[in-house]
Amino acid sequence: MKSDHEKTIVPASVSDADMAAGLLMLVSEMTWALSLDGQRILFLNPVAETVLGIQNTELELQSDSWLASIHPDDRLALQQNLLEIAELRQFSRELRITRTTDLEVWVKATFQLILDAEGRPSFVGVTAKDVAKRIDAERQLEESQAIYHSLVESMPINVFRKDRDGRIVFANQRYCNELNMSLSQLVGKTDYDLFPEMAHKYVKDDAWVLQTGLAFHDIESHPAGHEDLSYVEVLKAPVCDASGRRIGIQGMFWDVTARKKAEQALRQAKELAESASRAKTDFLANVSHEIRTPMNGIIGITELLLTSIREKEHREYLELIQSSGESLLTLINDILDFSKIEAGKLQLESKRFSLRDSLGDTLRSIAVRAHAKQLELIVNFAADVPDEIVGDLARLRQVIVNLVSNAIKFTDRGEVEVDVSTLKLRDGHARLMFTVTDTGIGIPADKLKLIFVEFEQVDSSTTRQYGGTGLGLAIASKLVTLMGGELKVDSVVGGGSRFTFEMDVHFAETFFEQPLEGLRGQSVLMVVRNAKQRVVLNNIFSRAFVRTHQAIATADAMETLERLVKQQTPAAAVVCDAELDQDSGTELIRSMRQVPSLAYTPVIMLTRAVSHQTVNNREQLGIDDMLIKPVKEKDLLTSLALALGLLNDITTAQGSAYGRIEPSLEPLVVLLAEDNRVNQKLVVGLLEKQGHRITVAHNGRQAVEMYPQNAFDLVLMDVQMPEMDGYQATHEIRQLQTRLGVRVPIIALTAHASADDRKRCLAAGMDEYLSKPIRAQDLFVLIEKLTGHRSALSGPGASADTHQNCVDWEHAFDTVGGDRPLLQELIAVFLKDQSKMETSIERAIQRNDEKELRLSAHSLKGALTHLGGREPARIAGELELLAKNEDLAAAKELLPKLKSSLENVSREMKQFLAKRA
Repeated sequence: MKSDHEKTIVPASVSDADMAAGLLMLVSEMTWALSLDGQRILFLNPVAETVLGIQNTELELQSDSWLASIHPDDRLALQQNLLEIAELRQFSRELRITRTTDLEVWVKATFQLILDAEGRPSFVGVTAKDVAKRIDAERQLEESQAIYHSLVESMPINVFRKDRDGRIVFANQRYCNELNMSLSQLVGKTDYDLFPEMAHKYVKDDAWVLQTGLAFHDIESHPAGHEDLSYVEVLKAPVCDASGRRIGIQGMFWDVTARKKAEQALRQAKELAESASRAKTDFLANVSHEIRTPMNGIIGITELLLTSIREKEHREYLELIQSSGESLLTLINDILDFSKIEAGKLQLESKRFSLRDSLGDTLRSIAVRAHAKQLELIVNFAADVPDEIVGDLARLRQVIVNLVSNAIKFTDRGEVEVDVSTLKLRDGHARLMFTVTDTGIGIPADKLKLIFVEFEQVDSSTTRQYGGTGLGLAIASKLVTLMGGELKVDSVVGGGSRFTFEMDVHFAETFFEQPLEGLRGQSVLMVVRNAKQRVVLNNIFSRAFVRTHQAIATADAMETLERLVKQQTPAAAVVCDAELDQDSGTELIRSMRQVPSLAYTPVIMLTRAVSHQTVNNREQLGIDDMLIKPVKEKDLLTSLALALGLLNDITTAQGSAYGRIEPSLEPLVVLLAEDNRVNQKLVVGLLEKQGHRITVAHNGRQAVEMYPQNAFDLVLMDVQMPEMDGYQATHEIRQLQTRLGVRVPIIALTAHASADDRKRCLAAGMDEYLSKPIRAQDLFVLIEKLTGHRSALSGPGASADTHQNCVDWEHAFDTVGGDRPLLQELIAVFLKDQSKMETSIERAIQRNDEKELRLSAHSLKGALTHLGGREPARIAGELELLAKNEDLAAAKELLPKLKSSLENVSREMKQFLAKRA
């Protein structure tokens, strides 16, 4: 039986209660009604039934309080609030309901005292909603904030946040400690409050971050609380709200003072190192200048004396002095090159040049070293290597000369081979491989890298035995690197070495030289003992479509020649090495001349050097041409074409080296400005031998004073002189010339040898530049270029010769390797036999003897060819061809022309001999 109090909660009207219950059933939130003491549930909707685990139908049977489903930690406070409901009227609490599930259900419940119509307490109404998600979110937020806070506080960097107005809203403890302020003191402050001196930059950086939304990174100075500024690395990024709006920035910074100071120290050390490097370069340049000045005297005066000294013993002494001087000059140049490379001042040129001709000439210049050791020097070009390329010829030569010289130095027997091949060839670009192989002493495997290190040798005994500074290969390696390649080496101790490098070049399709068409189908017998040399020669002839036969000694060569005659396919010519297997080339030629069918077969001899004896042999045996090894492809094919009568002229006429100035025979009036007495003697001696008149000024000021006093044709200007240097003197002389309305060539003479020095000379108004030590050949080439005055010394090895054009003195001196006394001896022999050879030709024509005419004309042609008698040699060649064709009538008409040409040549040769005293 219910109490009276309980009865008061029953609605007065049943229909109203039913209606209220029905409405509560539709509410989506939990709702239920409690007794006034809060212990018993009087009614609950389906949502509440599910959460509390109590059914409406079970309410009458409910034995325990519904509060048992409330988490113990929340229950006591709730009970206390329910006891006070009459006073509170309403309260809200967040509760955990745990009755129906192992998981807690967080709800937010509102308890309200419900009154009846008369205003008396009727029951306690409860509404609740699930807030588990919010609670979880808050928990996660709290955890995230805790983690963030822990992370921020534990990081060894300073962290802060600012709002859009630049006010501090947060800072970690490290930042607070940095400024010796608490967080509460920092909050709300700006950079103007904290760092007045740096605030403008900091605010500007913040504004950039807020405007762009990008992160900002910098290393900047930062007040450290003492006199010195510290340096910090700063990272700032925008802070955005849930909608993505930028509401401030977050920054962090950390101290990098030690790193910054280390960088400053490193920079200072780098500047000091660069300064030291510049000082070293300047020192080497100055040392070079000081050494080159006396070297100019040593080499120049020696060269001058060699033109007049004939005694063999005295010439040997002078040649030793010259050789020693050249060695010292090479060492100086190596040191300078190394210094330039180390300083990054060496620049490569890009000029067009003939690869085959240029390397051929280069290797000929050092072939004498190989021949002196009885070594074969072989040069082989693959068929697809372009003839003309664009690159730095001087530096390529330097690398090749270094590698080949090294190979010769360390090889006592066998051969040194230079091979050039093509790796890639496309669209005007080629990648070439250069290989230098020797049969020398080899290099141990553990020392291969050491050889490219400057000032290093494989071992000290090598240095003592072979000499050298260890700079050559180091420079070559660096030059190859500058040219886009890498110098590599393979070697076997006792089995020789193989150096290779690659380089990229440009070329044009027209750069592939076409072979002489007339040689196609001709046949040649090559008599050469060296197998590799035979391969090289065979490749050359194959590219010209010349058929070849091979032999290595006189016996098999004669057998081959006679067999070809019997087969009616005789060899058109013989290319014979001067040194054969078991005998010599001259023995073969003697054997040939004794066989009627071979007596007139043209012969080209390959020799290591042209000597007095070889010239006599040529005269006696009727050798058509003699070529110094290693043989250039162009020279060999031209020589063959000449021997076969396929060309009318034996050589290209040698005009002025610069093409515009007509050669002049008049002596020059020269002003020499030079303070060094040795250099004065050298230049005066060289020029006076050419008949020039020299006025000497001892410094630049004297040169300026002397210039208006005479009509000078040329000025030779030393650069470094007392009182007034060459640059200033040139400037003032140019001003004088402007007023006089003339311009006289000025050649700079300087011991400085860099490209910058040359540019400075040209910029100062000088026309050309000559580096000391002065070489007669170089000096006269420049004089011819600027004045048109041709000197016999303008060709290789020439000296004070005649200035006529009948004799190609450049070719003549090239024949004897620049040895003037030898050339004089050869000319004397020729002049002695000239009349006899001329008479023999005339007699053969009178007797209609084609054989004698052919032999006599051939002999005269051969002698004149080597001695530079271009025109009579050409005529003699025509006579030889006419004899072959049995056209003696035409030969008779040509005879007066030969006599007239021979008379001119012999007159010039006699003048040459008359000047030797």
